[in-house]
Amino acid sequence: MIASEEFVSAPSRGLSQRLAAAAPALLIIAGLIARLISAHSKFLNADEAMHYLLATQPTLPEAYRASLGTAHPPLLIIFLHYWTMISHSELFLRLPSVAAGTAAGWFLYTWLRDAIDRATAVVGMGLLLFSPALI
Repeated sequence: MIASEEFVSAPSRGLSQRLAAAAPALLIIAGLIARLISAHSKFLNADEAMHYLLATQPTLPEAYRASLGTAHPPLLIIFLHYWTMISHSELFLRLPSVAAGTAAGWFLYTWLRDAIDRATAVVGMGLLLFSPALI
């Protein structure tokens, strides 16, 4: 009877270990989907519209000079200057921020996993990826 109980619990332990190993990747995918849905379903807010208008100057030096009058550093404006050469859609303009927010979840996970433990890392990554203020 004991041998059959061990036989039944061994596959369930293997499944739970595989699910635990896949949890970070599943959270990243779910966080990316949540960010893409949010990016697609909303209009540009005031800061995003201002960044877009500053970035669409005819030349890079003009975009840089325009960015100096804002409180934001010019690197995003310079990046968006080239990014808007590809497309001007709202979703496309938000893709760098979507990618950076999703990548931040992975960086937080690896840092917490190395500093504390895996369970804390998964919880921290979940909080970062699904916090409404950060989406």
